[in-house]
This record gives sequence, C-alpha cells and structure tokens, in this order.
Amino acid sequence: MNPRETARTRDLVFAIRDRGLSVVVIEHDMRFIFTLCDRVVVLTRGEKLVEGPPSEVRSDERVVAAYLGEA
Repeated sequence: MNPRETARTRDLVFAIRDRGLSVVVIEHDMRFIFTLCDRVVVLTRGEKLVEGPPSEVRSDERVVAAYLGEA
C-alpha cells in the first residue's frame, strides 16, 4: 500500500474498532501493524511464532530475526 492507502486503512480499522468490533488484519508491514494493533500474532511457515502486545512482539528476538532483520 502507498502512504495514503495505509492512512485510510488505519482510519477505517480504528473506526470499526471504536464501534466495539474486533478486526483481524493480515499484513507484512510490521510498522503499520505495531501502530494499528493492540495484540499481534506473528506466524512463520504457518506456525505461530509469538503472540502478545506490540511492545513485546517487537522486541522478541525471534520476530526480529524472522521479519525485522538481525539485531
């Protein structure tokens, strides 16, 4: 997605959330996900690698190695 599409998607997801509904977002842009989500599940090769709040997931060394590049 380009920056405009990302912003519009973020606003739409927040509007849905503000109505009291849960939203499942599947996306590879980790920066977008970390700013959007209250809870993150990271999959690798179809298996759950880690689940938790963005602050914990972002610092998990397995996530860093798999998706964000070696620390």
